[in-house]
Amino acid sequence: MNLLCWNCRGLGTDSTVGELRHLVKCYRPSLLFLSETKMRDSKVRKFMWSLGFSGCFAVSSEERSGGLALFWVQKCTVSLKHYSPSIIDVIIGSSLTVVWIVALCWDFNEVLSSDEHLSRGERGEQQMRLFRE
Repeated sequence: MNLLCWNCRGLGTDSTVGELRHLVKCYRPSLLFLSETKMRDSKVRKFMWSLGFSGCFAVSSEERSGGLALFWVQKCTVSLKHYSPSIIDVIIGSSLTVVWIVALCWDFNEVLSSDEHLSRGERGEQQMRLFRE
């Protein structure tokens, strides 16, 4: 069982959808977590079958930011524990593995080191150190 997490920065463009299809085809994830979908949950759920997944839970974006989605294949059982605009907290089960909890997949909006940061503004070393800890 494998998990693919991606900050897609919006699912509204053909290039983003094409890249997503490519990632799913290459890595064949059992679970796919998307952040920053920038879409309503009902629209995100329409991607489920076209990407080859049998289950989906989505959280709508708030205006033009946010939005989360979790897709899974049929061999997984997913029990929702909690969700908010920034997290989907689930318990995952499968006939192939023991039950595990996924609570670390969200859009941190933080970096571990300055080479991960692509913006004009700089991240302070103290801020990155606190995140690493």
